[in-house]
Amino acid sequence: MNDLSDFSLKPYGWALECLNVHQAHRITRSSADIIVAVIDLGYRHHPMMEGHLWEKSIPGIGTVNGYDAFSDDYTLEYDNPQNDYHKGHHVFVAGEIANTAPECKIMIVRVGYGNPDCWSKAVRFAVDNGASVIVMPHGYLNGEREYGKSLFELGGDFAFPYDNTELLEALDYAYDNDCMIFSGTCDNRGRRVAYYTGTDAVIAVGSSNRHHLPADICDSADYVDMAAPGGERKGKPETDHIYGYGGDQNYIFFTGGCMACGFAGGVAALVRARFPQLKNEQIKQIMQNTAYMPQQLPVDEDGKSDLLGYGIVDAYACVSVKEDQLHHHVDVNDAKIVDQTICFTLKNQGVFNSNRTLVTVYNGNPALPPAAEKGKALPSMTVKQIDHTVVKVRGFQEVQGKIPLKQEQRASDLWLEVYSLDRHSGGYVSRLKIRND
Repeated sequence: MNDLSDFSLKPYGWALECLNVHQAHRITRSSADIIVAVIDLGYRHHPMMEGHLWEKSIPGIGTVNGYDAFSDDYTLEYDNPQNDYHKGHHVFVAGEIANTAPECKIMIVRVGYGNPDCWSKAVRFAVDNGASVIVMPHGYLNGEREYGKSLFELGGDFAFPYDNTELLEALDYAYDNDCMIFSGTCDNRGRRVAYYTGTDAVIAVGSSNRHHLPADICDSADYVDMAAPGGERKGKPETDHIYGYGGDQNYIFFTGGCMACGFAGGVAALVRARFPQLKNEQIKQIMQNTAYMPQQLPVDEDGKSDLLGYGIVDAYACVSVKEDQLHHHVDVNDAKIVDQTICFTLKNQGVFNSNRTLVTVYNGNPALPPAAEKGKALPSMTVKQIDHTVVKVRGFQEVQGKIPLKQEQRASDLWLEVYSLDRHSGGYVSRLKIRND
């Protein structure tokens, strides 16, 4: 990997390098047709955001850049006592997207604690006004509706029974309307669950550092989908934190899952512009299946880590996918018999997952027509199925599998046939005669 020390004090510098964003910009810088909504606690403008913000004309009000769901107006600013965190966080994340996908439009949407209903309103506003990517750095904290304070503030943890079903319904509404919703995992390097981040509608993003490894804040969770730079909280700000825009023309340092989900959302804006015909789930698979994983990190049999999901997002690899790779065609590359067991290797030539890949063993070539028999009007079917298995093959993934042979089965002239049972497979079939070395 590149030495990233020269990028530390450039806005978002080392993080953009880790994501290979500059290489991706040779192919696309996103598009004004792509709207990314950043739902955060209050926006303070930075001059470097000029030209990047979404605009809408409201009769009697004028041009607005988003919606303040907390106050039900268009002010957007955090209106409680200010500190550096509230002054800078919203614009910092918006700046990540502006630098990752500079030609998209960024919609500013404000939420706040103490108003449980504003979270669902914010999501629905974003969807109804054209956002195809939503970045939600902060999570709704349970307990506010019942106790007036979050359970987190009362000393609790994140995983509690839902008390904001309107937010869950809004997230489903966004997903059903082809939105991609990004949220960061927790910042404690523990096993806490941020409940809505783990829902099926949301893409959970783990945090990496400038060494392309899990950050010291990176939460361990079984639902992590992918990772992006979040920064090393215990490191030196000048080298290990992320440097970027703050409110009122400031430049500040930040670390956290909030930063990771912002960068992932920015990459999604690039990919959505590159492949505007694809749906949210397909874009997610492109991001996962082109991500890179540190070699020393333990992964499960599916190639997934509980810290980084399927790996750190690679913007250049995402937008470099070719049109003729937008499928899930699985080939059987090798098949042989070892100790009365068929051992096979499958390779997905496309970027999309084949979640249900049927692997069938035959006692002959299943592609040959039935053999005609003398004196009979109809041909005889001599090639028959012997056994099968169903396996998952992720996009661009190579997997190995086994099918045991029964003792009475002959090991000669056996064939393997492979095809996806998933929807939109296109009927692609791969066959190979099984070796009996």
